[in-house]
Amino acid sequence: MDQPQQQQPPNIPTPFTVPSSLAHYLRPGAPHSFPHLHSEPIDHFIASTFVFDPSGRLLLVQRSETDAFPLCWEIPGGCVDLEDPTVLHAAARELREEAGLTATAFVSCADSFADGRSPHVFIDEPPGEVARLWCRLAFLVEVEAAGEVVLDEREHRDFVWATAEELEEGRASGRDLVFATPAMREILIEGFRMKRVADGEA
Repeated sequence: MDQPQQQQPPNIPTPFTVPSSLAHYLRPGAPHSFPHLHSEPIDHFIASTFVFDPSGRLLLVQRSETDAFPLCWEIPGGCVDLEDPTVLHAAARELREEAGLTATAFVSCADSFADGRSPHVFIDEPPGEVARLWCRLAFLVEVEAAGEVVLDEREHRDFVWATAEELEEGRASGRDLVFATPAMREILIEGFRMKRVADGEA
């Protein structure tokens, strides 16, 4: 694994460390094209984070009853805004807004699975609207004070720390883990694999 080191474009403060393998995600401005992700320009990015507690459990948050995909579980994340300096800044912002946690280091990115598939890119074509290409980037991060989660109740109603076994069973701490799409569950499985790699266990 790359040793974390500070990488940043000129004049853009970066309050977290980034390994050289993720330096290309420090491109300024909201990105529209990363050739390694898709051959076509991507219209919208979702930046998400994998946060693990000291016991190796993954943080999951449950969407509110009034949001899209109500009561489904996911990892913290959201759209990359034009105001975000980079994709990594967007991921850190969303983590802070949705879970009250501060990212101190980016470790790796689930931009492709071990078998080469990339379910992170998908097309959204609402009735009567132009089709748009979306991409979810999920980053393994380290945070300050893991476990002290503070939710934004407008977006999420509950959270849980789940093990890989609980993810497989679909139930953690008495909560049924229902996901909006099969791709989300696959991304979470990939997060556990990335954690094992980061810990030198795979």
